Amino acid sequence: MKGNDFYRITGPIEWAVAPKYFSYSSLTAIERCPLQWQLANSSYSSELGSFPARPTPAAVEGHVVHSILDKLFRALSLIGLPEFGTPVFRECVGSIDIKKTVGILVSKHEEKLAQHPRGSGFRLRSTNQQLTNQVIRLFKNIYSLVATGNSIPFGLNRTVINAEKYGEDNRNPAKLIDKYKALTEFHLENDELSFVGIIDLVWEDEGQTIIVDFKTGQKDENHTKQVSYYAVLWEKATGKIPSRVEVRYPGGTESLVLSASLLTEIEGELSKRISTAANFLSKYPAKINCGDHCNFCDVRQFCNTYWQDKNLAQIDKNTEKAVIDIELTITGEPTDYGFEAETNKKETVAVVYGSSVRKILGPFNKEDRCRILRASYKKDPLSIELKPWTEVFSGYREK
Repeated sequence: MKGNDFYRITGPIEWAVAPKYFSYSSLTAIERCPLQWQLANSSYSSELGSFPARPTPAAVEGHVVHSILDKLFRALSLIGLPEFGTPVFRECVGSIDIKKTVGILVSKHEEKLAQHPRGSGFRLRSTNQQLTNQVIRLFKNIYSLVATGNSIPFGLNRTVINAEKYGEDNRNPAKLIDKYKALTEFHLENDELSFVGIIDLVWEDEGQTIIVDFKTGQKDENHTKQVSYYAVLWEKATGKIPSRVEVRYPGGTESLVLSASLLTEIEGELSKRISTAANFLSKYPAKINCGDHCNFCDVRQFCNTYWQDKNLAQIDKNTEKAVIDIELTITGEPTDYGFEAETNKKETVAVVYGSSVRKILGPFNKEDRCRILRASYKKDPLSIELKPWTEVFSGYREK
């Protein structure tokens, strides 16, 4: 499904059901708004499975930069966070090759965008060299915060701790941890809980199992909750209760000491959250939770509740040239430069655009009902201006 057909799709032809395995990110997304997750993962045609998120330069560039920052911090942590600029530090950073990794990640995004139905007009704002410079600058700032004692208390062999990737006993974590004493990026799933996770690092220290997650962002109690859920997965897979979980930030470590009773409590909480989320998704459409996140929702064009107040009275609170969403019915015959339309409150408004924009977003048809995302609002004269980054979904109806 490409081009105009994509922007004239109706509601889902097959509603998304609860996933076989919940991840921490999918669980929190469902809790934020069940309908948003359901709409994003439903099927809209025989060609289109889950609804594709709109790519934005800021999001793509942010993903490239922060994925490399995380990779650098994790790699250096696993060799004891050596002092900046030392031979060991340079060797580790050099093995990642920041400039090459930036190029690889950007190329992957460009390949996806070439086939992306919402990728029209997308261009990165930064060159590969600019992104490389940004990674280096930010990582210097992050590494300057590294706290004494925040390193792993023994020398880990990076080849050994990735032993599972060689396929040896790779579905038996108990055997692997006994043999190698440490594992990284270890995938675990549990059918009973319907939960899955990837552990950054799990290691044995004098018979004690420690599970570690690395974060380069701000401290957040949800990070500790996430890694405590991974401890539940580990206990389910090995029968052994980890002694503690840790979230390691450049500036320090947040720890949680575990016991049998506490882990049972954590498992009960996780099980309840999963059950509640699955119940949310058993309804079609699912429950909607409105909030500030609605303005950035990639499937808001399908949410009738979101569009109830998208009229002139609501958008007139915005400043001149504000980026707005509005639902309109085309009442005048569209030209190369605009058309007359009405809001859902029967308010008349002019919609204007350049001829090049019409080629991207059109054709427009009289009597079409349109849900317009990211248009520009002009007060004098009163009009809605469509930009190259605007999206216009027409003909939508909820099934």
